[in-house]
Amino acid sequence: MDGVGRAVSAPTPIEVGGTLWLASPLRLKDFGIIENHLLNTRPSMLRTALRNVRNLPHEVAELAIVVANEEDERAPNHIRPQELQSYLTTRDGCVMALWLMLRHNHEVTFERVDGLVSHDPNELADLISQQNLANGMTKLAERDWSAGWDDEDDEPESADADPKRFNWKYAIRKVCEAYLGLTPEAVGNMSLYTFRMLYLDAGNVKGRRIPYEQWLTRERAKLAKQQEARQ
Repeated sequence: MDGVGRAVSAPTPIEVGGTLWLASPLRLKDFGIIENHLLNTRPSMLRTALRNVRNLPHEVAELAIVVANEEDERAPNHIRPQELQSYLTTRDGCVMALWLMLRHNHEVTFERVDGLVSHDPNELADLISQQNLANGMTKLAERDWSAGWDDEDDEPESADADPKRFNWKYAIRKVCEAYLGLTPEAVGNMSLYTFRMLYLDAGNVKGRRIPYEQWLTRERAKLAKQQEARQ
């Protein structure tokens, strides 16, 4: 059944803390939660200024707050893909991702998951590897995709340059316009793998919109035929 687990966003059994858990792939909404968390925990010049101007003369404090606020407004309101990927390779990122993955099948608190995740570098690396597999973020998963997904995410020309950003607003709108019954809320509950599948196929159904359930039934039938041909 090569590929069926990724195609239907099946959960992956992962052993953590001596217990086997069912970890579902991160949904787009989960990635959004991680993005919001990183944005919210970024150093803020304004928050720093507000904490340190109490004993300054009024004119100096007012100027410091204005300058700090301008600095915060110039900061990007998005997280670069490399920044998110880097975060997910840390223990804090691993715990955040694992909590979001487990809560689809288990009633767990963030604190409990934090207590389960080892501080041992080797065990942590193994857990992160399992998470990447569950989320379809491996070379094995990428083999299922035709070229084109990364066309809009070119590598930066220099270490200081930002790569061209993938336009998520456009991509989500494109998918919702192509498939009847899909809303941004529904897209948010999809795994990255499922969204890629829809996004790459959206051009084929544009202008003759089809119900999402019809597309899903067709894809499952196609997958079944491929499996029969391999046997």
